[in-house]
Amino acid sequence: MKKNSTIPSLLVSLGLSASASAAVSLLGVDSTAGANWRTAANLEADNEYGTSGYVVFGLNEADAVYTQPFDVSDTNAANAYNLPAGIAISTADTNIGMWSGNNANFGEIQDPGDGNAITNSPVLANSAGTRQFTISRATSSDYRITLLTASGDNQGTEFTLTVNDGAGAVTSSYDHLVNGLAYHVFDISDGTSDIVIDISSTAENRSITGIAFDAVPVPEPSSALLLGLGMLGVSLRRRR
Repeated sequence: MKKNSTIPSLLVSLGLSASASAAVSLLGVDSTAGANWRTAANLEADNEYGTSGYVVFGLNEADAVYTQPFDVSDTNAANAYNLPAGIAISTADTNIGMWSGNNANFGEIQDPGDGNAITNSPVLANSAGTRQFTISRATSSDYRITLLTASGDNQGTEFTLTVNDGAGAVTSSYDHLVNGLAYHVFDISDGTSDIVIDISSTAENRSITGIAFDAVPVPEPSSALLLGLGMLGVSLRRRR
């Protein structure tokens, strides 16, 4: 039987080879959505972060409460947990603190547990050095994850967030100069490996406010791809 070399060469020319792109990719930082992460996000096609699930640490705590050490687990009712099935979150930082916010000093945030009402934004803070969170996946899955960071008390904070699913690390850096939230958006490819998030900030020791999960959008095929697939179909018919 004659070996058909047309199909693999055509697939390579169309960018459909078996070689995979980077497992983690950074889409960018949304600095304009403000409190409206549930109804006015800018990097989501459906205009909303967290359609697949989310956690916001300390969101259910009363205002003006500082707790250290703070329990970030889903057993703590102060946290707003609504994670996708098979997803768990843990941290190596056992001495992290949480400020529940007051008078919008760390910005404001919509509360999905209260009809998206605007409330004061909480923030994990005051733990020196690099903070680390781990997202565990019980089943193979890909996600668009959004890391919420907050800066407040009229103090500028430069955040550096590194996301690594074991195949390589990707970093987002953002100099947050105003009180409020910023949204760091990453795409994570399919797999079961842990997703490790490292967070550092200067000059204030601040960490993340929450993590949102969305399905990775399926890209629409380009006209070139459609043309190539049409050529492939014609080629196959002629060889029969």
